[in-house]
Amino acid sequence: MILHPRVVLSPRARRHLGAYLFIGPALFLLVLFNIWPAVYTAWLSLQDYGILGSNGFVGLRNYAHVLGDSEFWHSLLVTSVYAAGSAALGLAGALGLAVLVTRRLPFMGWFRVLYFVPSVTSLFVNATIFSWMMDYNLGLFNYWLTSLHWQRIPWVQQASWALFSIILVGAWGGVSYNLPIYAAALGSVNRDLYEAAALDGANGWQKFWSITLPAIAPITRYTVILAIIGSFQLIASIDALTGGGPENATMVTIKYIQTQGWEFLHFGYASAITLFLLVFLLVVTWLQLRSGRE
Repeated sequence: MILHPRVVLSPRARRHLGAYLFIGPALFLLVLFNIWPAVYTAWLSLQDYGILGSNGFVGLRNYAHVLGDSEFWHSLLVTSVYAAGSAALGLAGALGLAVLVTRRLPFMGWFRVLYFVPSVTSLFVNATIFSWMMDYNLGLFNYWLTSLHWQRIPWVQQASWALFSIILVGAWGGVSYNLPIYAAALGSVNRDLYEAAALDGANGWQKFWSITLPAIAPITRYTVILAIIGSFQLIASIDALTGGGPENATMVTIKYIQTQGWEFLHFGYASAITLFLLVFLLVVTWLQLRSGRE
């Protein structure tokens, strides 16, 4: 009988092997669901890939088409307006409410439980509820307006109001998500700074402007970047409320990619738009971080 020599691992090798065994499943899932789809998307973007399969390598032709596609640039503009509007309203509302929840006011305990509910609810469900509330004839919002003897508003039925309505829905979710982040940031500000400012005669607004905002600036930068990236992933609210209409007023970039890929079956072109959008977001994030350092 032939005896195989026993493999003896050094303590360092055993530690490394154990670490790789622990991170192996997570690494496998990362490659399977993140890295491989990104690589495959990059390959598709260089192909004329449609309903009949790949029709051959076309190089950068899809990217050249993206640069000359007016509908894509319109969708990018719509998404940018949505990102700016929803981020501004959502972060301002989150900061304002965070100031309240950090104070000892009646019913704050209940409010701290309820304000996070929109963030743990499906985006599509939230948007569907808003679609009922924004209904022109039977919606709750127009009921309140008519009760005040004001005219009804075509929230999602008219192009001039549709994007604003989508921004309101996005800001509502942004307030819920960012409120606990700002509440934690406000709790970490040094109280001695406020006491010193009070001795110098500073009022509440001066304390907020000169102490609070500079102290939470890194958190604000973080939330702004997350809000912008999240805005460029908007799809659930569009599907539930407008479908990209009316008159393409709410045709955001992700919806345009979905239309090109799954309705027109231009998978190669849709992949090129996806990578173009990725590069755009990387540039925006880099500019945000650079401006913060300066």
